Amino acid sequence: NGIGGDPVAGWLAPELALLLGGRFDALWRRWRPVGPRHAGLLREVRTLARRPRWPDWLTPGGRRLAEEVGFDRPAASWRVFASRDRFRRTALASPANTAALERFDRLSRRCGVRIEAPWHDPELAALVLALPDRALAAAPPAKPLLRAAMAGHLPAAILDGAAEKGRSRSTLRARGLLGGARQTVERLLATPRLAELGLVDGPRLLAAYRESASRHALAPHLWEVLTTEGWLLASGRLGALHRDPS
Repeated sequence: NGIGGDPVAGWLAPELALLLGGRFDALWRRWRPVGPRHAGLLREVRTLARRPRWPDWLTPGGRRLAEEVGFDRPAASWRVFASRDRFRRTALASPANTAALERFDRLSRRCGVRIEAPWHDPELAALVLALPDRALAAAPPAKPLLRAAMAGHLPAAILDGAAEKGRSRSTLRARGLLGGARQTVERLLATPRLAELGLVDGPRLLAAYRESASRHALAPHLWEVLTTEGWLLASGRLGALHRDPS
């Protein structure tokens, strides 16, 4: 699996660091292929300035717990974005990457298939992260090269990930949760275990999902809710959580 490739050797170095460092030549090289409107500088500034917005299906108790663990704070700081190297290291060690690696491990044990994530090899990551900043300033060929190599070997839906004509680009995750898996999602959200724990408002959560599905747009935080619901369903730990909330 290619997880970790973008932070280690991809084109994720923050443009804010280039701007603050006066490296306008490198900034222009990043902007030239896509144009400033599609570059990352404005997105980085918005990330720093934006506070998380709580969904209306989150209960006061759920919001209180979220604030206690810091979910009301921006995902990254100015200090992180102002250093290309610091940003890449932070992204590589992000909770999302950690959760994905943990899922790979569970899938490997369950299915008997070994899933490797070579970009998380410590020696390889250390080697690439030690390269001078300028060595990663140009855009690598990335996914177009992979698509060309895998043409004829993968289904078109996976190969190009393009949405239907007239709709915005949609990920495979959104397609599954809003398409083929919709009945499963509705069944999980009809009686959510998170509602029994007092963390979400069940009817509002289900209504939010149905409204987003009608627009073919994945509702924020839906993936996290469904992951937790699936874990609670599979582990049978709901009773233990009621007895010991810690």
